[in-house]
Amino acid sequence: MASTTVKDVMTSGPTSIASDAMVVEAARRMLSEDVGSLPVVDGDQVVGMITDRDVVLQVVAKDLDANKVPVSTVCSESPVTAEADESLDDALAKMAKSRSADFRRERRPPSSASSPRRTSPGPRGPSRPAGSSRRSRSRRRDAGRASSSAPCATRPPGGA
Repeated sequence: MASTTVKDVMTSGPTSIASDAMVVEAARRMLSEDVGSLPVVDGDQVVGMITDRDVVLQVVAKDLDANKVPVSTVCSESPVTAEADESLDDALAKMAKSRSADFRRERRPPSSASSPRRTSPGPRGPSRPAGSSRRSRSRRRDAGRASSSAPCATRPPGGA
């Protein structure tokens, strides 16, 4: 039996957003497509990802005008990408390795032994225990929504 490839689990032709588009356009596109994230592109190159969480925490919560904030200022950069013909196991391992490296960079020592246990804040706020995300349903729905053209940004089935 052949190994599962990225192409087997991805959505061909996902909606994307240009890096110079305004955040309001990204939010409207996420709404119309019923997705929680969009690949951010510069020409035909995937340069980042923007999520509904990015919009809320980096624009709405800061009382910024979403009509004047470019997607490029709030999106995550340097997404982990995979080729369509790449083994799904290899792509998942690459994403896990990248996430582990990100966690090690963001981790901070506790401020004191007597303080209550807290999660380390990441670039988008406090982390949550695995499986406790409020967005787990949308992440499952968005799983694998990646471009069929290489390189493609991917998300593992079940969300990660």
